[in-house]
Amino acid sequence: MSAKARPAVDAATGGVPVFSERLTAVLETFLQGEAPNAGRFCGNCYTPMDAQRMHCLHCSASVQDHPPVQSVPRPVLLMFRQLRRREALVVNSFAYLGLLLGVLTFIGVFYVIFTLGANVWWYVFDITLLFVASRVLAGL
Repeated sequence: MSAKARPAVDAATGGVPVFSERLTAVLETFLQGEAPNAGRFCGNCYTPMDAQRMHCLHCSASVQDHPPVQSVPRPVLLMFRQLRRREALVVNSFAYLGLLLGVLTFIGVFYVIFTLGANVWWYVFDITLLFVASRVLAGL
């Protein structure tokens, strides 16, 4: 996933992201093993908070109503990991579909060239088409 991935938005929350941008960045570092799961987090939405803050910037919950926690709970980490896997599945599926379309285009053009008995340069064109079309279609 990219470093500038946008937070997931849930329709049930009225368009408010499920994970704040700060929490998304922190959870990514947790899952990559670059930072420990420790700090001061909102007790309502688990967005990282400074020690001086009395309200969460993401959900506006006060510290009195929802006391801060020292780590993000394991179910939240697992939910975030599952979200990333689901996103990766969609992206990879479209990439493989693009590769499949490129190969099918190659086979179709190769069949036409073969049945027409065309010059060898048409075969070179077809092989070039395979590489270019597969790369372009996989990136769509």
